[in-house]
Amino acid sequence: MGAVFSRPNSANPELSVLIRCFNQADILDQAVRDCIRLISKTTEAFETILINDGSTDGSVRILDRLRKEFPNVRVTHQLHSGQAKAVRRGIDLSRGVYFLQLDLDQIPWLEGLEPLWQLRQKHDFIVGHHPSPGNASHRLVSWLLRRWTKIWFGTELTEPDSNFRLCRRSVMLEHLNGLPKTSESVNLGLTLKLFLADPGQLKEVVSGSLCLPPASSLAADLSKLFNYFIEIPKIRLSGNPSLVLRSAKESL
Repeated sequence: MGAVFSRPNSANPELSVLIRCFNQADILDQAVRDCIRLISKTTEAFETILINDGSTDGSVRILDRLRKEFPNVRVTHQLHSGQAKAVRRGIDLSRGVYFLQLDLDQIPWLEGLEPLWQLRQKHDFIVGHHPSPGNASHRLVSWLLRRWTKIWFGTELTEPDSNFRLCRRSVMLEHLNGLPKTSESVNLGLTLKLFLADPGQLKEVVSGSLCLPPASSLAADLSKLFNYFIEIPKIRLSGNPSLVLRSAKESL
């Protein structure tokens, strides 16, 4: 399907908000309305970019209705391509000074947006994570992920691939260009590239404390662990291989 856009209020919004949608028609309409309401408490100069990633459940009609109702909503319909390509497309379409990314089921997290918004003056990358450590299997997998990250990058990050993040768009674009276009771990890669360039500009914060923790299964956790084990060395080795291998060895 071709792209369809609405006309935003401003050609140069302060904030671009990206939400990927895939077969979530049951919550889509109310979630987008809540998003607009909550974001407008922090800034009026924003655009909301909704990427419909090949939904087949009636989401198209809902999204097209929303873009007609709200001037600052922009909608793109695409064939199902996955999270990474949706994020890349949203970044390409965005025009804000700052870029906020989140999932539809993370809309309630915006109740705590104001503290993150204030942090943007000190940090280029602010990555949010839920305070709940999850069940025993999730805690174990998370510990392994943190250790693997430390081996390759010298630091333990709580959730570097979190979909809830507020970034300075110009800095994000700079590091996006350093990632392979075929990478399926765009969020993870951006966080780690930024950390390598300037650790002080990366800030992890607790978000969504008033919401239930994200649903997690052992299969999903193991899949994430497998992805980390493959992607983290690839991200690190995209710099100076000899330096990277030495640093990784020293961390063991």
